[in-house]
Amino acid sequence: MCARPQAPEGEEFVLRDGTRLRGIDDLAHAIAKMTDEEFSRFADAQKNDFARWIERSLDDRFLAATVRRATTRAQLRRALFVARFM
Repeated sequence: MCARPQAPEGEEFVLRDGTRLRGIDDLAHAIAKMTDEEFSRFADAQKNDFARWIERSLDDRFLAATVRRATTRAQLRRALFVARFM
């Protein structure tokens, strides 16, 4: 299995509780524990902060495009699950 990209220091995704996410594995674990209300602060039909972070900080445009289409926690969990095994 290849090494997964990690966000450079200072470009981590920061959750409201201060948790800093460095990569896809961190994001997948956070999404699994996150409430729908917290999720909606970061992603909905108009915006997706997760996709923007993946594209800019992890330099993965393909995954960002997939994640951008996820408007629910369940959809994002599926997208990340698939991405973790590619």
